[in-house]
Parts: sequence; C-alpha cells; structure tokens
Amino acid sequence: MDTPREAWNADYAMRGRRWARGHCRLPSFHPHERVLDAGCGDGKSLATIVGEREFPGGVGARCPEVVAFDFSREAIRICASRFSGNECVHLVSADASRMPYRAASFDAVLLFHILGHAAAGPRREICSEVERVIRRGGYVYLRVFSAADFRSGKGEEIEEMTFLRGDGTFTHYFSLAEIPALFPNLCLISIERVSWTLRVRGEHLPREEIHAVFRAGA
Repeated sequence: MDTPREAWNADYAMRGRRWARGHCRLPSFHPHERVLDAGCGDGKSLATIVGEREFPGGVGARCPEVVAFDFSREAIRICASRFSGNECVHLVSADASRMPYRAASFDAVLLFHILGHAAAGPRREICSEVERVIRRGGYVYLRVFSAADFRSGKGEEIEEMTFLRGDGTFTHYFSLAEIPALFPNLCLISIERVSWTLRVRGEHLPREEIHAVFRAGA
C-alpha cells in the first residue's frame, strides 16, 4: 500500500465492520451538545451515542448532534449504511490534520484510536486542530493503545514505538508520559490505564489502553 488511507480502505473493503462486537463506554452527552467523532471508523462510537444509549429527558429525547468523519471512504460508506436517515448524525470524509470545521464549534471531541494511527508529524497537526475546534469549557476524550499492549513491538518499527503491520496499517503505542504533552493548551483532567485479557487459541494476551480527558479553558 502507498498510503495509510489506502491501507485502511482496503482493510474496511475486505473485512467490513471491524469492531462489530461490544459497546463503547462513553460519557453522557446532552441533546443540545455538538460532538465530533474524529476518525469514526465503522461507527462503533456512533452506535453507542445515537442508537444504544438513553439520554436525559426520557423516551423520545433527542440525541446530541454528532459530526463524524474518517479519511477512509470505505469506513464512511459503512457508517452511511448504518446511520442513513438518522438526523442526529452527519458524516464527512475528511483528514483529521485539516478539519473542515470552524474554530470553537464543538462541545466535545472523541479521539478514539486515531492518534495511534498517525505518524508523529500528522499526530501533532491533529492535536492542534482539536485545540482549534473545541469550545471553551469543552472536553476532549482520548483513547490510545499503551506500550504495555501485547501488540506493541510487533512488526517493523517505522518510528519510535510505532510499528507497521503486513497490511500496511501502523500503530503507535503510547507511554503515560506522552499524553499530557499532546495538548499543551488544554487542561488534563484525568488519565488512566485500562487493561484486560484477550484469549486467543487458549493463550491469555494482555491488552491495555490509556484513557484521558482534557478540558478547554473556561
């Protein structure tokens, strides 16, 4: 594959919904909020927000407005097939390093496993764009894979702690120390390791993510 975009397009075209199982644990969003799902993939987070959650106000309460984008056209195609007709969801094909949105236009930004699939330069650009589009008082929710994850170190190391797989996709595995510096203009509210075990062919393999929450200055 020539580019990560092509690699992800090929992967989604071949495998379809990659993350079809389970629910994505999310904070509560109010119907009046505007949420950005950056790098939405096959829509797992979207399904949790608009299709599988209850919101304050009871039955019939409106979902928050969710703008979701991905640079993979195949990912957007999958999301469109799942969420067509849902007035709360707006899908866009876009690059996270050049977000097509006005400054201070979102109350919350979800960054779930997008930064880990960007090289160091684009990763900095994405973080700068997030700081630009988040409103004062808004929250950024980050999830990345930890260096303690069993897949860390597998494949060709193309940058420090960034490993290329045979399908052309790559992942950067983060240390806790890297996280605060990602958003120098935001306040780090919380950070934690989230660990679990994956059983494959009778072997128990350690998985670990880092979850963090940042807040834009009020």
